[in-house]
Amino acid sequence: LFENISPITSALLENEITTAIQNYEPRVSLTNVNVVPDEKNNAYNVTLTFFLENTATSTSISLILERNR
Repeated sequence: LFENISPITSALLENEITTAIQNYEPRVSLTNVNVVPDEKNNAYNVTLTFFLENTATSTSISLILERNR
């Protein structure tokens, strides 16, 4: 999160989050990762939508990625 906030950085974060979940969390079937830049707060709003193994209910989690000093 040390890069300037931009659509390119958002796409890179989205790709890295997707890859990490697919590689390291086999109990999750990821359906959507949405990364939205928040330039005012120097942060990214991230929303993950997924199914847990053996469930039919979709789950969404929203979080904020921000730089700490």
